[in-house]
Amino acid sequence: MTKAAFEKLLQKQAEGRTSASENQKIDRIWQQIYDRTQAFDWDKVSELGVKERIQSGINQRIAYTAKTKKNYIGHYFLRVAAVFLLLILGALIYNTVNQQEEIQVALLSRSTNKIQRAQVTLPDGTKVHLNVNSTLNFPETFEEDSRIVQLTGEAFFDVTHDPSRPFYVQSSTLNTKVLGTSFNISSYADEETRITVKTGKVQVSLNTDQKQQVYLMPNETASLPKGSSNLITGKADASSVIGWTSGKLEFESVPFDEVLARLEKYYHTPLVLSNYENKGCLITASFENKGLNFILSNLQLLAKFTYTENEEGEFIIDFKSC
Repeated sequence: MTKAAFEKLLQKQAEGRTSASENQKIDRIWQQIYDRTQAFDWDKVSELGVKERIQSGINQRIAYTAKTKKNYIGHYFLRVAAVFLLLILGALIYNTVNQQEEIQVALLSRSTNKIQRAQVTLPDGTKVHLNVNSTLNFPETFEEDSRIVQLTGEAFFDVTHDPSRPFYVQSSTLNTKVLGTSFNISSYADEETRITVKTGKVQVSLNTDQKQQVYLMPNETASLPKGSSNLITGKADASSVIGWTSGKLEFESVPFDEVLARLEKYYHTPLVLSNYENKGCLITASFENKGLNFILSNLQLLAKFTYTENEEGEFIIDFKSC
């Protein structure tokens, strides 16, 4: 449970509106804090805010009790209980704040470089295909009411169905929520962020404006262009979008410049083509994913060109002939 959710639950309990199961959850979380298996990043301001909200709720209950029952003794003991509750809460929060450096949820990370791809199995059984130059951060164990991961780069998710725990993928600009489905997210720096659904249903919203959200079905896509604040939706061939997960690149009579365009997108590396005049140069080939240099070297067997990599990481392709 998140800190914000716990604060709301405490406030609800102070107002006397919690159910028996919610009270049990609160007791369980206090026990976890005591046992040092749960920690919330409360600062002094947050601590004071929690205390004030709970005190306000208690005061309202005190006023109600005094007005309706006019029981002085009950009123007195209710105030004693209120002070006791605040003392316990203050002590527990103080204990948590001072121990938060010792009590941290284990966060795991998996990264790939410009020639690597990886497959990751998350704690709930969700399968993730990680593309090149990508990083996935995820907890060692998910919380009881949600599953949250962070992605930089591109990945294809096949999410294990669990209605009680929504699955969230947080990227630099978009937040994606699902219960059990498969979809692709591309969120590289300096590029548009794009979500494409293969199966199931996905909710996509802006990090900066949660009210701006869309729902996607299979073969639908949502994108946020770089520098834009508006989501764009449309149709997409999901099988084509996730073709990179197969680890193979296949070309059947594809023009040379289009081959380079696909390689550029596949490896997220700029390919600058010069001196290309022969539009009839068609490439038919199949390559295993062994890196961009490997594929360019093999393409030189089919077309005459030279290539160099500059300091900015761009590949300059000087075309000769086909």
